Amino acid sequence: GRKRVVPVDMGVREFSPVYVLRIFRQFGLTDQEIEDLLGGDMNILVTGSNGFIGKNLIAALASRPDVHILPFDSEDTQHDLAGTWLGGLVFHLAGVNRPQDVFEFQSGNVGLTAQVCDLLRSQGKATPIVLASSIQAVLDNPYGVSKRQAEAVLADYAAASGAPVL
Repeated sequence: GRKRVVPVDMGVREFSPVYVLRIFRQFGLTDQEIEDLLGGDMNILVTGSNGFIGKNLIAALASRPDVHILPFDSEDTQHDLAGTWLGGLVFHLAGVNRPQDVFEFQSGNVGLTAQVCDLLRSQGKATPIVLASSIQAVLDNPYGVSKRQAEAVLADYAAASGAPVL
């Protein structure tokens, strides 16, 4: 069977659609399966769009006429997300790493990941997700635990939908 959750080292300089397609091939997807997943024009949701990686990713993708970007950040709501998302590909870069309250790790890392997955499930699509997690996901501190739980949410989404999660 195909791998569904794969840890990938994605430096900012490597965030490109070509790089993402290369990763999909690691899952064993054929070019036709990749085209079927992404469609002709690529709609890309970028969570954490105002962060360092999000801004750089959007800048890199903005020059492509076949890419339609939906930026999503902390000032946006799930209603904003649900009202405009058409599927395609998700770069899930949003997360909380310096909260005022430790409980924000759960809502910002696990909660948002669950909301994105729930939205995709409600649309009935196996939308691929590229997650920017953390090397701290192996640690037992509140941040690491929340990142590990977010990864588990995505693993469940991948298992249920058949979507690649990177």
